[in-house]
Amino acid sequence: MTAAFVGVRSYIGSNRRAEDARTRELDTRQAQLFMGIYEAMYSESFQESAIESLYMKINDINEYISMIEDPQRSKKFSIWGMWLEGQGVLVREGFVDVKLVAELTGGLIVMWWRKWGPFILSFRRMGDNSRHMVEAEYLVRRVVEYGVLHPELGIVSTDLKFSQ
Repeated sequence: MTAAFVGVRSYIGSNRRAEDARTRELDTRQAQLFMGIYEAMYSESFQESAIESLYMKINDINEYISMIEDPQRSKKFSIWGMWLEGQGVLVREGFVDVKLVAELTGGLIVMWWRKWGPFILSFRRMGDNSRHMVEAEYLVRRVVEYGVLHPELGIVSTDLKFSQ
């Protein structure tokens, strides 16, 4: 009886250690994946696009449509927008924890949506554009939700508009 008990106890302990090791490995892989993506934000082209897209003057939906149809102008918007779309998919699928995204880039993400969100939502309502930047919107929603739970980060934003 004692040998069986020791064997079962050893087996359970071994399984727990293996599970802990798998969890640490997954956390490490997630951090490595995110940091690779995060590093892209510091490329010269990303920085240039981010700054130019935030300062781009767009006053209404017609100017927004004109911008996204112009390959040169839309490039500045698209580099950042596609980065957010990719992050949104990774968060949605559980490959990257929203905590990493929110704590490292939450303020920038909210700033981007504040600038572009109203145009994106209007554009979606026009014709066959229902998937336009939906993953970016998903990411912003999740970052804001995380910000509500962690107000010390300063990324809570109650004035943002989202699709229904």
